[in-house]
Amino acid sequence: KTEPGSEFVDLLKEQVRPPSKADWVLPVPLNIFLDQDTAQTILREAEKLKTKNHVAYVVVEGTREGEEEIDAKQRGSQKAMKLQKPSASVQPPKHVMFRRSSRTQYNPDVRYFWDNGVGELIHTVGADTKKASLPLDDIARPVSEEESQGLVTIPAKLKEAVAHLRKEVPEDVIKYKSINALIATFEVNIMRKTVGFDQKDLLTFEEDILKIEKRAYTKKSSKPLTELIDKLIDMADIALTLKPFSVTDKLETPPSGDKHDYYTPAPYYWPNLDNPKGPYIVRDGERIPGTGLYDEQCEKFDRSRLSSFFGNTTTLALAWYFTDDERYAEHAASNIRAWFVDKETRMNPHMKFAQLRTGHKKDIINGGFQSGIIETKDLYFVLDTVRLIHRSGKLSAAEYKQVQTWTGAFLKYLTTKNQGVNERKSRNNHGTYYDVQVAALAAFADDVVLFRRQMERSRARVIDQFAIDGSMPDEMKRPTQLHYMLFSLQGWYTLATLATKAGIDIYGFVPPAHKAPVLRNAAIFTVPYFNETWTHHQTEEEDMERMLPLYFMARRQYPDLTVVK
Repeated sequence: KTEPGSEFVDLLKEQVRPPSKADWVLPVPLNIFLDQDTAQTILREAEKLKTKNHVAYVVVEGTREGEEEIDAKQRGSQKAMKLQKPSASVQPPKHVMFRRSSRTQYNPDVRYFWDNGVGELIHTVGADTKKASLPLDDIARPVSEEESQGLVTIPAKLKEAVAHLRKEVPEDVIKYKSINALIATFEVNIMRKTVGFDQKDLLTFEEDILKIEKRAYTKKSSKPLTELIDKLIDMADIALTLKPFSVTDKLETPPSGDKHDYYTPAPYYWPNLDNPKGPYIVRDGERIPGTGLYDEQCEKFDRSRLSSFFGNTTTLALAWYFTDDERYAEHAASNIRAWFVDKETRMNPHMKFAQLRTGHKKDIINGGFQSGIIETKDLYFVLDTVRLIHRSGKLSAAEYKQVQTWTGAFLKYLTTKNQGVNERKSRNNHGTYYDVQVAALAAFADDVVLFRRQMERSRARVIDQFAIDGSMPDEMKRPTQLHYMLFSLQGWYTLATLATKAGIDIYGFVPPAHKAPVLRNAAIFTVPYFNETWTHHQTEEEDMERMLPLYFMARRQYPDLTVVK
């Protein structure tokens, strides 16, 4: 008998009693708040009734707040409005507190609303002084004389937080938001207590493995590992010679005139030879100069500079971790300040001018071409770098907080503005890497609810992107399809790794109609180490080394995979 809108499912059952350790229970709807003083008042009054066993119910009378000013943004209007005080005919809300021995419960045949379920119960236990105002009709039970003899009323300041919104916001919307907030609280508890999520924990690097590797490197007990870390340190030494990277160093200026705005042209858009003055047109697979990583004209724009910031800063952070040499941490901290913190050099937290299409005026009008969002796809691992450098002591708590503020602003941009909202709808690698960014940013900004819910949405996206054979149809359309299959699958393995920190299993997800985990089948389809040959059309050769991370990640998750020699 739990119709929509009923918060108190248990209390709609006739035999429900207060918890065994409680003498009294006071159920209130989700929009009612008890401050500490009010709670103490109720407890004191209940204590006085301890020896009065004939009292089975206490009616707690709430009070409505007076005139309230409502934030215009919450209602979507252009200016704030003031609502008048409630009419005197509007009665304050009443709530019934039960003793463990109480016999009369909520009527399971009546929906739980103040003018129905609560009103009917108040009437039944004899607390109703305005019987004519209650639309009970034939649903009310006879007044229980036995119960009403022991009735006590306590006036209390129970604040109905949304009472003043009832004329402006539909009741169902208020109820939905209240329930959603309660669910969010549960999700936070799950993340923090069950999964053990902590914002300062590394999200993509594995702490346990890093510790094992550091011990092995210190003892020189593994020659391959020692050689690998020595190479990393050599690269970190080169990174020490480079000045911090900044968007303000690019040679070209974005249409805004502000060099703090990230700027790159769309890579596959070329002049239309049939219409030289018209908008640029697509030539898929052919990059225009300046958009390739580290090509001859890369200094004009920000893509290569961003990649250098990510790569060099991460290398420096890992070099510090393995050697404890503070020079590496200090330089990494300088890089982080330049990109996220310092007013003179930091990037504005948006991507309005990323992959801008020449001649396409709607890109400016709509706030950016959606595909440009993908250029910040690697933020997820550089945020782990920020965590490491904060631990080193070279990035102060205040500076760390400023990076959190920047990521929070960028997260809001991605999730509320047209450019990000449209990118989220993409059914190929763009949608995948959008999810990677939102998840990593939410985790860093300590938005636990968004982090978990994003991971749940990502798991649902699996169904939309993968075919039964493990292929991704939207990537298989591309002339460099192997590249895009590998690129997109790497995004999926990254997403699945992030999801484990939220208690969501994407690695083992088997949708309806699939017979095995989707990401397992995708590895077999895509990575040549797990199949005989790549038999699909490919216009360019692919660097086999790009497949190694996927190979090792797949082997770790699915140890039963057969390796083709």
